[in-house]
Amino acid sequence: MFIAKKKRKENIIEYLLYMYQIEDTIRAVSLDFNKLDEKVISNYKVDEAQKKELRDWYKELIKQMKSEGIEEKGHLSFLKTLGGEVNDLHLWLNEQKELAVYKNDYEKAKPFLLEFQYKLKSDYTTEVDIALNALYYYVLTRMKQEDINKETEEAIRIISQFLRNLAKYFNQYEKGKLRID
Repeated sequence: MFIAKKKRKENIIEYLLYMYQIEDTIRAVSLDFNKLDEKVISNYKVDEAQKKELRDWYKELIKQMKSEGIEEKGHLSFLKTLGGEVNDLHLWLNEQKELAVYKNDYEKAKPFLLEFQYKLKSDYTTEVDIALNALYYYVLTRMKQEDINKETEEAIRIISQFLRNLAKYFNQYEKGKLRID
């Protein structure tokens, strides 16, 4: 929760990826709060008031995951909505002639996004969702210490650059420094 709040303020892409990890952590304990408390929450080095906040936050996430029927896969509706907002900004940025660097990074990433969508047999419909899930899949593959070929490494580097720029613009937008007309 504390990390999520910090990431939400600083980098929307890191926040979404972090929350995907939280969803999978909750799934790893079969949405069992007691197991989550024992294996995850108890390891936080925080005072009791903060532990209570964490427990309440995780309980609410578990409740939402159950009510939304995403016990096995999928993302929480508020994360999908936020991803949609990021995608809307992406579409707007891509139309701005004065943002050639952004458009260039996107154009470099686009073929890899299509390839990831095909390879992962993903039903994600927006390019931002595809990019986020490609990056998340990459992180999971690295965590499993599985081999990753050079082509995939290069694709992830290019997609990451695209997402970095998008996160920068989203941060500016939320702070009122980027006006969308």
